[in-house]
Amino acid sequence: MLIKTMDKNQIRHVIFLIIAAVLIYSFQGHPSWVELCSGLAFFLFGMQCMTDGLQQLAGGKLEKLLAKSTAKRWKGLLFGAGSTIVLQSTTVVSLLIIAFINASLITLAGGFTIMLGAYIGSSSGVWLLALAGQSVSLSVLTYPLIVLGVLASFNGDKSKALGRVVIGIAFIFLAITHMKTGFSDVTTQFDFTTFDITGFWRFLILLTVGFLATMVLQSSHATIMLILTALDLSQITLNDAFILTIGALLGSTVSTSIIGFLGGSRDGKRLALAHLVFHLVIALVIVLILSPIREMIHGIGRWLDFNDLMQLALFHTLFNVVGVALFWGVQAKLLDALKHLIPDAEKVPLVVETAESIEAIEEGNPPVQSKYLLEASLTVPAAAMGAVFQEIRHLGEVSAEVVCLSLNISLEDVTDGEVNEDAFANSHDRASVDANLLYNHYVKGLYGNILIYMSRIHFTDAKEMEYYQSYLLNCQMVVLSMVDSVKSSRHLQKNFNRYLTAKEGIMHDFYQDLKLYLLTNLKAMYEMRKTFDEDLCDPVRRAHLLDEIHAQLDKGKQFERVFRHEIFIAGRDQRVNAFNTGSVMNDLSYCRRLVKSLFDIMLLTLESQMYPFANDDVEHLDKEIVDD
Repeated sequence: MLIKTMDKNQIRHVIFLIIAAVLIYSFQGHPSWVELCSGLAFFLFGMQCMTDGLQQLAGGKLEKLLAKSTAKRWKGLLFGAGSTIVLQSTTVVSLLIIAFINASLITLAGGFTIMLGAYIGSSSGVWLLALAGQSVSLSVLTYPLIVLGVLASFNGDKSKALGRVVIGIAFIFLAITHMKTGFSDVTTQFDFTTFDITGFWRFLILLTVGFLATMVLQSSHATIMLILTALDLSQITLNDAFILTIGALLGSTVSTSIIGFLGGSRDGKRLALAHLVFHLVIALVIVLILSPIREMIHGIGRWLDFNDLMQLALFHTLFNVVGVALFWGVQAKLLDALKHLIPDAEKVPLVVETAESIEAIEEGNPPVQSKYLLEASLTVPAAAMGAVFQEIRHLGEVSAEVVCLSLNISLEDVTDGEVNEDAFANSHDRASVDANLLYNHYVKGLYGNILIYMSRIHFTDAKEMEYYQSYLLNCQMVVLSMVDSVKSSRHLQKNFNRYLTAKEGIMHDFYQDLKLYLLTNLKAMYEMRKTFDEDLCDPVRRAHLLDEIHAQLDKGKQFERVFRHEIFIAGRDQRVNAFNTGSVMNDLSYCRRLVKSLFDIMLLTLESQMYPFANDDVEHLDKEIVDD
């Protein structure tokens, strides 16, 4: 009963306190265990320092390169390998790729190619650990490096980031020393080489130990560091190390996939599942041919005079290279299969209120909140920009539906090929939904969330902030224009209800024309929106869509000229008075601004496919977005 009343954060805190209490209790009278745990802590902290420092040194370049690298498959492969060699963390790179896919900055196919490269790059860390795990003592370098790293932190932001990298390296060296000593003492009574267990059960135990160790440590590198240490101390055989490594890679895959699967987009979930499928399939293949692989590695080791540690690093590399070779030619089929397994969500209306149900929304009821503005993306500017872009598109969809409900425009008429003319002519027979309540409940909160989120994006330096500034300014202007236009529907609703319920008269005809003008543009937007799920970085496809948008805007301008002319003629012939003329002219302006703001979001979508994520040339900006 108590667990049901606790939220996720409280449960996590309780679990943390339990683990901490168990560890503290286990430390009493066991100095070797303390030394082994401290070695693991130093290693994880060192890896974290290196990753943070290198990300800060990149200053946003990593994210820009990530967006550019999907143009060619071989570029994605090289980028994945290079970024993992730099960051020394497949998990960080994998989650970054999933975040970018969730934000629609890269495609699913591009993300999978980068991830294949990341698998190869991850082996570089194992080679470094194998080299560092030789009999040479590295502790003599530890404290000088810590001094230099701390000193560098007082010399500006870039130097501070470099200092964190140096400190990370120092702690990894310190970890190796502590883990060797602690592991040697702790495992005196726990030596796998003396266990009288063979065959399938030995294989299963070793695989489970490697898997669970990585699940607990959340780092396959940390587990492999333990495996290398045990191997160097002859606590396990090289064959045991191979099986433990397979388990460690599976453990890392499961934990990363779970994190990536929760809260992600459909493509993000597909990539997380592809990450899992890759390692499960390769693990099965390697296990089936483990004997010939083992003999091959032993042969290469004898030829190149590799010790056991180096042979384990070679096995890790072979595991990933074989996997990439097997999946390289079938990745398109795999991703198609995943799309069938995890299909796109059926498009349903976002706003479902009626004239009766909207009244039930109490004033204290919280407004609709954002879908894509994740806290985790704030520290990665390009991912945060993608989240903003996604949320603006979400705001555009919600706003269009709010307009439709406010003005009694049927969503079926917008999405269907043909308009039911009789139903359209009589659509104002039913009561419209209160535009004020719709705006306050569906639009106002999203608008505020977007503005606050943009103000909280973390930039590493002024140069990076300047790089994204023009895009942020465009986003702000589009959002302001959109919200202002939705507010216009509140003014339109009053006159639409007044004149369209009359069923006859020239004012009824004028407002029926305005309503048809809105419906025509909404239908055109809906048809264009279908193509936005494609890769619009193709300049030909992008140019064609831009031409369609501008052609539709030109049709709108032509409608306005004809409409104004008809109003002037009606005024000249005294068929409308001055008050009605002013009303219908104002409402024409409201309709024009509303349509323009919705098309601005489409133009922003096209801009976001090209800049600032994949092109540094500001001349590629679509300046028409900010021209009203």
